[in-house]
Amino acid sequence: EELGNDVLENAFDGFNNCLFAYGQTGSGKTHSMLGGEGDQRGLLPRILEGLFQRIAAQDKGSVSFQCKISYLEIYNENIRDLLVPLDERSKTKLEVHHH
Repeated sequence: EELGNDVLENAFDGFNNCLFAYGQTGSGKTHSMLGGEGDQRGLLPRILEGLFQRIAAQDKGSVSFQCKISYLEIYNENIRDLLVPLDERSKTKLEVHHH
């Protein structure tokens, strides 16, 4: 709970947010981010649930909301958009830009 609260507060203050999981293969990054069912949910489902609950609780006439979400994997300097269906990912090439 504690980890996601700052992300939610920043989002409602109008700031962009980024969650970044880094580590060895098999270290639990995916489980930490996505988790399982019920109380085993990871960070992303908990944060999104809290975000949409707070949006639903707002006075609809006073504020409008826009949510944009990207879900990417960077591995061996290749970027994959994990929101693109599996059968279409090979057609989608995302470039790494060095600044």
